[in-house]
Amino acid sequence: MNIDLGKLSFSRYCNKDSKTINPIMSLFTSSFSTCMDACASYTMYIPRKFGRSANTTCGSVVFVPKWTGKANASEVAAPGNCYLKPKLNTSMMRDSKASNPCHTGIWNDAL
Repeated sequence: MNIDLGKLSFSRYCNKDSKTINPIMSLFTSSFSTCMDACASYTMYIPRKFGRSANTTCGSVVFVPKWTGKANASEVAAPGNCYLKPKLNTSMMRDSKASNPCHTGIWNDAL
């Protein structure tokens, strides 16, 4: 499924994780769509101030719905439920745990 955010398009992969790739940033968002919006915003604005590099370009996200509630996130000391990451490819993903599913979004045109 593709999500279009203006000129940006994300492919969405349900129940997929990429924990082996370190995040650029973690934050709390209200939904998977808002998490992808944060990635798009980060990539649109941060390079303007700091130049384009691996740390200033978000190419994908991992969203953990269970941690949207503050109590659930606090139980595991989660620093967020939305993890902005560099560009992933599908070979970097794995099935998420059934007890704590997460979803991955990959920006189709990430640099």
